[in-house]
Amino acid sequence: MSAPALVASCWTSAGDALPAGDRERSPLLLADRVRAVAATGWVGLGLLHADLDGLGADGLADLADLVRSEGLAHVEVELLDGWWDDDGAWRRRWDLLLTAARALGARLVKATPPPAGHTGDVAPRLRALAEEAAASGTRLALEPVPWAAVASIPAGADLVRAVGHPAFGLVVDAWHVFRAGTSLEELSCSLAAGGRSVVFAVELDDADPVVVGSLFEDTRDHRRYCGEGAFDLPGLVGVLRAAGFEGPWGVEALSAEHRALPLDDALVRARDAALTVLRDSGSSLQTPRAHPTRPGDDTVTDLKIAGAPITWGVCEVPGWGAQLPVERVLSEMRHVGLTATEFGPEGFLPVDPADRAAVLRENGLVAVGGFVPVVLHDPQHDPLPGLRGELEAFVAAGAGVVVLSADSGLTGYDERVELDETGWSTLLTNLVRLRDAAAQVGVLAVLHPHVGTLVESSGDVDRVLAGCDVGLCLDSGHLLIGGTDPVALAQSHPERIRHVHLKDVDAATAQRVRRGELTYYQAVQEGLYRPLGQGDVDVRSLLRSLLDAGYDGWFVLEQDTVLQLLPEDGEGPVADAAASADHLRQLAAELA
Repeated sequence: MSAPALVASCWTSAGDALPAGDRERSPLLLADRVRAVAATGWVGLGLLHADLDGLGADGLADLADLVRSEGLAHVEVELLDGWWDDDGAWRRRWDLLLTAARALGARLVKATPPPAGHTGDVAPRLRALAEEAAASGTRLALEPVPWAAVASIPAGADLVRAVGHPAFGLVVDAWHVFRAGTSLEELSCSLAAGGRSVVFAVELDDADPVVVGSLFEDTRDHRRYCGEGAFDLPGLVGVLRAAGFEGPWGVEALSAEHRALPLDDALVRARDAALTVLRDSGSSLQTPRAHPTRPGDDTVTDLKIAGAPITWGVCEVPGWGAQLPVERVLSEMRHVGLTATEFGPEGFLPVDPADRAAVLRENGLVAVGGFVPVVLHDPQHDPLPGLRGELEAFVAAGAGVVVLSADSGLTGYDERVELDETGWSTLLTNLVRLRDAAAQVGVLAVLHPHVGTLVESSGDVDRVLAGCDVGLCLDSGHLLIGGTDPVALAQSHPERIRHVHLKDVDAATAQRVRRGELTYYQAVQEGLYRPLGQGDVDVRSLLRSLLDAGYDGWFVLEQDTVLQLLPEDGEGPVADAAASADHLRQLAAELA
C-alpha cells in the first residue's frame, strides 16, 4: 500500500519566518528549501510571495529547473491579499503570483478572504480573478479563516458556487475548520452540495483543545503536529475523501516549536506526524471512502457525472469512423448538463497540459482524467517511464484519475493474447508499480477491464482481484460483455471500485461477441451500446449498490459509437448522451 502524497505548505519549510509581519521572508535559501523538501520525501511545496519577490524571470526559471530536477510535482504559491479593494494596490502581488505560477507550473494560487465586516459582493471580482488564473494555467483557492468575512468552509462553499468558475475553489485548513466551530457533519453537507468538488487543497495540522492567546497567536505560534493535538483529523480526512479529495495532502506546520528546529528535522517531524494520521485514517488511495450523508438522506443525490469523447465516436483505434471536432464535442457535453470530461484519445485535446486545461475551461468543463492503454505483461518492457510522462500532463491539467487498460500490443479490440504465468506475474507487478507511481503525484490509478485487452473475462477480473489490491474502473458494458455481472462485482468487492464508466448494453449483441460471431468493432456498429435504461444492464441496482457501499466518485457516461458520417448540428450522439444523463439523474432522485 503506497504512502499518501504530501505537500509541504509554505510555512512548513520556511524556518524562522512569521506570517503577517516584517519576518515573512524566509531566512533560508530557496534552493536549500527545495532540496530539503525533496530529500525528506515530500512531493511538492508551497512558496510565499515574499520569497518570490525579486527573483525576476531568470530566477524563476532557475527555480523551476531545480524543482523539476528534484522531482517535485506540486507547487503552490501564496498569498493574495487585498483583492477586494478597488484601489488596485494588490495588483502587483497578484501579477507576481501569476508570473510565478506560470514559471513554476503551480497548481494553485492561494488567497485570503476579506476582513470581517466586509459586505460587498465579491463574487464578480473572484470570477474575474479565476479567469485570469485559468489563463495562466493555474487555479485560485480561497482559504476561509475564522476572523474574516468568509469564516468557515460552508460559507466558502456557498461562495464557490456563487462565483461559478471551475478555476475557483477552496483551501481546507484543519486549524481553520475546527477553530471556526464547524462540525464534521456541517462540513460534509457543505462539500456534498453542488455539482463539483470545491476543495482544491488541504492543509493538515493540529492544536490544543483551547485557544492559546488570541486566535491569531494560536494559529501562528501554538499549532501542533498532526495527531499531537485535539482535532479529529481522521474524521476530517474521511469527510474530505468522501467529498472527492484524493490528495496530495498539504501539511502546514506553523508554531514556535517548529520554527526552532533545523530544517531537515522540522520537515521529517511534520512528515512523519501527518503520515501516521493519514495511515490511521485509512486514507491511502486504495482505501474506500466514507459515504457522506445529510440529515434524512441515505444516499447521495448530487452525483458527479462526467462525459467521455467516445460517446461522440472519438476513439484511439485507427479507422474508427468519422471523428467529430473537439469544439463540437465539448459544447454538446455542456448542452446536456455535463461539467467534466475524460480527456479522450491522444490528439483530441491539445498536447500541452496548460492548453488542454484551458480548452476545457473555455467550454465550462473540468478534467476528470483519461484512458491510457499500457503494455503491462511483457517482461522486456518497462511501462513506468511512459506513464510518468502521462502523469505530468494529468497533474498539470488538474486531472485526478488515470484509467489503465492492459493493452495486448495489438491494434484495436478485436483480438486478444492469452497470458502464461510469467505474463500474469509481470502484469500484476507492473500494475502495482504504476498505481504507486501515480499515487506519489496525487493521481488515482485504476485498472479498466476491457474487451480485447488482457483483462476482459470474469476469470481475468478474478485473477486481478486475488493477485493485487489495485482499484478498478467498473465499466458496466465491458464487464457484462466479458462475462462479469457488474452489479455482483459492486456488491462483492465494493472496496475495489474507485471509478465508474456507465453504459448500457444489448445483451443479445454482447452474446454474439462472446461466441465470436461479431468482432467488437462490428458489434459497436450494430448498436451494442445503448443509452442508459434502454439496454440490459440493471442500472438501478448498480447505482444503488455503489451508493450503499459509499462510492461517491465520478460516474462517467460512455456509449461507444461509430459514426459513418458527421451528423448535422443537434443530431447524432448528443441525443443519446442527453438520454443517459437524464436517466441517471432520475434514478438518483428516485433512490434518494
